[in-house]
Amino acid sequence: MKFRRKFSRDVKLAAVQQLEAGSSAAEVARAFEINPNVLHRWRKEFRHGPGNA
Repeated sequence: MKFRRKFSRDVKLAAVQQLEAGSSAAEVARAFEINPNVLHRWRKEFRHGPGNA
């Protein structure tokens, strides 16, 4: 059975910062073992307010 992983705000921020620094979404997603869609959602959350992520 699969379980839902929870990522700390620091991990989310690190992933988003790598994406913003110019790494591709696929590269960052592979490094953090997440789906690229999750990464894009995190970026959107941080853009709309860092307290939301």
